[in-house]
Amino acid sequence: MAWLAPKFGVAFAALADLILPPVCISCSARVGAHGLLCGACFARIDFIAPPICARLGVPLPYEAGEATLSAAAIARPPVYDRARAAARYSETMRALVQSFKYGDRHEGLKLFRRWLAKAGAELLDDADLIVPVPLYPTRLWWRRFNQSAMLAREVARLAGIPAECFTLKRVRRTASRWGSRPISGGAMCAAP
Repeated sequence: MAWLAPKFGVAFAALADLILPPVCISCSARVGAHGLLCGACFARIDFIAPPICARLGVPLPYEAGEATLSAAAIARPPVYDRARAAARYSETMRALVQSFKYGDRHEGLKLFRRWLAKAGAELLDDADLIVPVPLYPTRLWWRRFNQSAMLAREVARLAGIPAECFTLKRVRRTASRWGSRPISGGAMCAAP
């Protein structure tokens, strides 16, 4: 009887796709599988690729050596050691991030984890533990989940590194970044 379970699973998935067909997580155009972008939306994402600043992870205009720093990293060194981002914060990326963060749209989580793991591969190679940024309790109650913790668990699972989502605690309420425009979508940092 155990041999029937996989066949029922495949049949159920095909029936579910017939009732709720897979659509692009950005524009809702038909795609081949759930949790993906269509070609047009994918083409609008500006992924960050080398050469990049060794500290901030921002794109550099040309390759200038192995550990090149950007002017911004030299002028105002950050308190963290290194940061990496998957893509620039374009309109498509903004819509994806905000629908995940504020709209309870979690179907792109596996896609996001692959992007973050690729962008932060050198940070993950040196990491012993992944610790997400916590939310203040009232913000967590309002949002109902911590997107940083969800991403940390997914990236940790993909990288084979433990994630500890309750190590840090936010003790002070800070202003919301709603409507602000960070330089990139989906970032990870390594503390010194």
